[in-house]
Amino acid sequence: MKKIPGVAVNPSEPTTKCGYYWGYSVRFARTFSKVFSECPYADGYDLTVGTSERGKNLDHVEFPSFR
Repeated sequence: MKKIPGVAVNPSEPTTKCGYYWGYSVRFARTFSKVFSECPYADGYDLTVGTSERGKNLDHVEFPSFR
């Protein structure tokens, strides 16, 4: 098996330095409301998906364009 050299970097470095998107990140919010009130992005989240017995089936929802 060929070894590929690499180094560990901050998870945001591929995006900030090279414009690469590597998936998702996870953060802890002490309460459900703080998920939104303490959003780390100035303009909020691109998309929020939740579950509810009163919600819409995802098969019938049009998603907005990502920013």
